[in-house]
Amino acid sequence: MIKVVHIEDHKFTRDMLRESFKNFDDICIVGDYEKGEAFVEALPTLDFDVALLDVVLNRSPMQGDEVARRIRRKRPDVKTIAVSSESNTHTMLKMLSAGIDGFVSKDEGNCEALATAIRSVMNGSRYYTQDMSTILARIAEIRQNKKEVSGKFTEQELRILELCCEGLQGREIADRLNISLRTVDKHKNNIHKKAGVKKTSEAVMYAIANELFMA
Repeated sequence: MIKVVHIEDHKFTRDMLRESFKNFDDICIVGDYEKGEAFVEALPTLDFDVALLDVVLNRSPMQGDEVARRIRRKRPDVKTIAVSSESNTHTMLKMLSAGIDGFVSKDEGNCEALATAIRSVMNGSRYYTQDMSTILARIAEIRQNKKEVSGKFTEQELRILELCCEGLQGREIADRLNISLRTVDKHKNNIHKKAGVKKTSEAVMYAIANELFMA
């Protein structure tokens, strides 16, 4: 029996999934949590195989990517599947960098897809819904031509690129580093040229694919 813990801030979703999984003979939800920090606190003592992890936990200060990193550090034996309606490039890359084993989009996934994902990761495979295939293909393309890239960038460029990977926008980066927005934009342009990309989202993919800021 595969034992699953579900971290999701909507009670209706947690209850619905628990009821639906009663139809599977090989999978059982053994616990669910509304808040990421409550799950992380209990993590060392929990007996489970797979974490189904919502990316955006609106009722929790600790979001899905940080929860995934804690799982990776404290329980490397456990598999983690991200579940989210935010099936975009930034979300996917953020969760990949946190060490997930699969990603099920709420737009494309259902209980059967979740069950398939759980079985796949338990068998040592990765599982991603179809809407993530373009992102993964792009990452694979970059990794085929991977070089020592960090030396291309100045210390300030690397810091700005790291903040971009964290999802900060231009004004937020300027405030964080106590520099002007114009200076941030100048550094971003240099980053784009050195990375061979045209947009910040592509620069983020470049950074993640080359593991510049892996936890």
